[in-house]
Amino acid sequence: MSIHRRHNIVLIVVAALFATSIFGLLQVAKGARFHQYNFLHVKYNAVFADQLERLVDRAPTGRELALIRKEIVDIRAQPEACLAEITLLDRLVMRMIGTEPVIQLCEKDLREADIALERLEQYEQGALTLDAFRAEMIQARDNFQENSSDFEKPVETTVNFIIAMMIGTVALVAVIALALIHYMSRATLSSIQKATTRMDDMSSGDADLTLRIAVDS
Repeated sequence: MSIHRRHNIVLIVVAALFATSIFGLLQVAKGARFHQYNFLHVKYNAVFADQLERLVDRAPTGRELALIRKEIVDIRAQPEACLAEITLLDRLVMRMIGTEPVIQLCEKDLREADIALERLEQYEQGALTLDAFRAEMIQARDNFQENSSDFEKPVETTVNFIIAMMIGTVALVAVIALALIHYMSRATLSSIQKATTRMDDMSSGDADLTLRIAVDS
């Protein structure tokens, strides 16, 4: 194998090592964002629950209804952002390791937020009684809380799997790269030694001048 070809192979392996590392870091960063979305989901739901506590014995004012709507919209934005981040490759990985509930929970959370917003609008239009409105909002709060709790474990499992896969792949590619570099070094050194020996023979007059020095390039 020529030196030029060996050099290209090493470059390809190093590029694969670099690409694998970058991909792994991007996936880990995505996992961190998923945790952040869930943190914000919990935070907004806590504010939502606090607003509901204030309405135990009275009807909400227009301003309070606007604040309730805002919190539901903020809660809804988290699973929406999560789904927007999930690629086809993520779906394949989740299916392979059994963490597809992440996707299902996000979709479920979106549906429940839409229902809560619909019930809020029905109450504002007089199509829903105060007691029914309270019950719907409390149910939405409980659903959001349950979804947050169920979301954490599969996300953590997915991130841990990606980290383990990345470490294993990087280690494998690194070993291959080191083996190729070692092989190239020995092959190059051997070629240099052969050329040096023949040149020494030629300078001493003992060489067969009909032979040529092979040069790999």
